[in-house]
Amino acid sequence: MVPASKLSLPDARDGVLPLPLPADAPCEILLRLSAKELCRLRTVCRPWRALLSDPHFIEAHTARHGPLIVLGYDSARYNPAYRNEGIICDVMDLSGHIVKHVHDRAGDVRPTRPRVCALPEGFAEEHVVPEERLLCYYQAVTAFGKVASTGEIKVLRLLDNTDAHPVQLCEIVTADGSDHARWRAKKAPPEILRLEDPWTSVVMDGIVYVLSYVPGHIASFDLLTEDWRQPLQGPPKLPF
Repeated sequence: MVPASKLSLPDARDGVLPLPLPADAPCEILLRLSAKELCRLRTVCRPWRALLSDPHFIEAHTARHGPLIVLGYDSARYNPAYRNEGIICDVMDLSGHIVKHVHDRAGDVRPTRPRVCALPEGFAEEHVVPEERLLCYYQAVTAFGKVASTGEIKVLRLLDNTDAHPVQLCEIVTADGSDHARWRAKKAPPEILRLEDPWTSVVMDGIVYVLSYVPGHIASFDLLTEDWRQPLQGPPKLPF
């Protein structure tokens, strides 16, 4: 931090004396800021960098703002101009703000923090069919959001078998930071949804909205009740 001798402080001759700053005040102030702002402030000085890297500070900040989410995708799949960029990882907060971009040309991004919550592998138990259903034959679209009333972070996964007779599955998991989380099967979507790419869904206020193949329909899933709601009436004709 900047030494007190270099700060522009009120002159005692004016009858105003500066109040001493409590030792824990900088920590309390920094805890109120977003992760994106803290990334910039790490370069202010060594004491701040040490504070922002302290596991106790990270724990307290996560308790207030929620964990950070790492989303990785193959850049070349969506834009051939980025074919040499390899895997791009976006570090996001729960508000959807990008905290940092990480380019991983070697395909080996490794988190430095030990507490990582990975999504479960395989199907929900209710969807397991021995020798008849393999996850690799399904295209998946995932969406995550925070339930305001409970503070829970949930991930919705919609699976499409990309067959001429599509079978779409719906599964959900609560990201509680443990290693015991499992996908839970939910009712299938009420109508066939557009799951061919990840840009057909959005999450707002704990509701997942997904474009439907029914003209003018937008399906919606409530992360709190874990059930489908009545479809919304969208634009009569989509431009694609």
